[in-house]
Amino acid sequence: MDATKREVRNAKTWISDMKYSRDGALLAVATSSGQIYVHDAADHYSLKSTTSE
Repeated sequence: MDATKREVRNAKTWISDMKYSRDGALLAVATSSGQIYVHDAADHYSLKSTTSE
């Protein structure tokens, strides 16, 4: 089984939700502060964009 593990040490808030896109290409991570991070699952979960409320 091949698994990818990524650790972020500079996080300042809790993760409140995580969802993959329908095709599995992107992972959206929502934080308790209202920010949303979009990662590219095919590119070692590199950060593609960040938004906030």
